[in-house]
Amino acid sequence: MKADKQAATYAALRSQPLWKLLASTNAPFTLAILQSNLYDGDQRLPASILHERVAKDLETLKATDADLPQSPQEYVAEWLANGYLERRFLAGEPEEQYELSAAAAAAIRFVENLNQPYLAATESRLTLVINALVQLVEDTDTDKARRIQRLMEERARIDTEIETVERGEAKVLPAATAYERAREIIALADNLVSDFRRVRDQFDHLNRELRQKILEDAPSRGNVLEALFAGIDLIGESPAGRSFSTERRARSGARRRIDTRVRQRPGSQRSPLSHRSYTNPAYPGWCRSRRFPAFRAEPETLCCEPRIP
Repeated sequence: MKADKQAATYAALRSQPLWKLLASTNAPFTLAILQSNLYDGDQRLPASILHERVAKDLETLKATDADLPQSPQEYVAEWLANGYLERRFLAGEPEEQYELSAAAAAAIRFVENLNQPYLAATESRLTLVINALVQLVEDTDTDKARRIQRLMEERARIDTEIETVERGEAKVLPAATAYERAREIIALADNLVSDFRRVRDQFDHLNRELRQKILEDAPSRGNVLEALFAGIDLIGESPAGRSFSTERRARSGARRRIDTRVRQRPGSQRSPLSHRSYTNPAYPGWCRSRRFPAFRAEPETLCCEPRIP
């Protein structure tokens, strides 16, 4: 892309919440408050509790001579208007609930990566890339003979591995390598949070469009139902709907497999995915707490801490 077109694209992006947050005068304070209250721990808070916590943070920051003249309520309203927060009215809750927007979560991750960058290409990252490339080559191969040959080789490899395990010579992953892989999994899961938030936001947008169209057209009761079912089909066939359906099928199978395997291991009652519904994107912070409460690679040598740096 030429420089002028790229510049125009970036100029348009400057009005987006992520860019606005990073470029704002109070970005260090805003990011710190949002991260401490809605990113590292809780991912959703009632308005009253959020206001109370923001008030305490403002007092602490003002003690360091930070220029933060507004009240907690004013800052929360400003963050909501700028797209840093999302407000939801949940059934059964006495007041509105606040959570980070996808843009704010991405901004926090971006700054975190600047503060704690990866110093080297880790073995687990290289393995992920290589495996993905191999899988891509295999899945796009149309030659039947080659695919059968690869399957035969894979079967032979599995048979050899079974014999190794039966002889008691199975190799167990070293604790350091297991820790590294767990860290990579958490980093990937962090990125998925924003993906799921974007899918949810697309659902909300489609839902609002459908409701507005039904109200504007003022159809009969029969036409309302017809428009409703058409809207359901529209949502289901949209990119967001297809993503949700694919994710739900993958999540269901993955959770069963992981729970079964981890529960069979000594010293583990729950899998990493059991805590706070790690595989449930309906929970906004399904992987943000960064905890593997019962995960053990080696019971005596690797116990995941509450937070992996």
